[in-house]
Amino acid sequence: MGTVLYSAGVDEIRGSIGGVTFSRNSSGPFARARKKPRYKRTNEAQRLATALSYYSAMWGYILDAAERAAWNTLAAATPWVNPLGETYYPSGLNLYVRSNVLLHLAGAARQDTAPASADETSPVFTLDYNAGDGIRLTNVGTLTSPPTGYILSFFSGPQRLSISSYSTPWHFFRVDAVAGVGLPLIILAAADCLILTRYFFRIRVIRDTGMATASFFAQQDTPAVL
Repeated sequence: MGTVLYSAGVDEIRGSIGGVTFSRNSSGPFARARKKPRYKRTNEAQRLATALSYYSAMWGYILDAAERAAWNTLAAATPWVNPLGETYYPSGLNLYVRSNVLLHLAGAARQDTAPASADETSPVFTLDYNAGDGIRLTNVGTLTSPPTGYILSFFSGPQRLSISSYSTPWHFFRVDAVAGVGLPLIILAAADCLILTRYFFRIRVIRDTGMATASFFAQQDTPAVL
């Protein structure tokens, strides 16, 4: 892995170009050879790939012109942020697929009607490790208004404590209904944790209407004795 110094005209690069992956960690920007994933696609990843294809097709086959126009209008008022921290606006197709893929993962019904708004401020989630329990959610922000929807938790496999950031792949996934969440909520049991290991989490909430919060990223370390 080599470090990178950007020159005039190039402030930041993220992603892969020509077999080289560019990113940034606590030491600054770096570049490394792009590697093929070492892991077989998990059941969750297979579900995600299938859902992406399915809902992309639904946009053209099921939605009528008025429904597509409503998603396009909503998308034009829904800013997203890319990995460089820049704001951009998705297409109506992007927003429709994103909303319904998350609903699909949660086991909820498809929504062809665009919601009143697409994104909500992400709740502040707090995690800890508790002996005998495992990694828990101890605070899930203001999820009781409205009291419907699902908490979607994506998390990495075990990582070394020296790893300071994580992006993909998210190997594991769980869903909890907002209305049934009691705190603290164990999201990774102690029996499934390794000692002196760091786990990364990506957590968001999806409402029954398709409204989704931004992703909340967190990490949690495990102690020498579980």
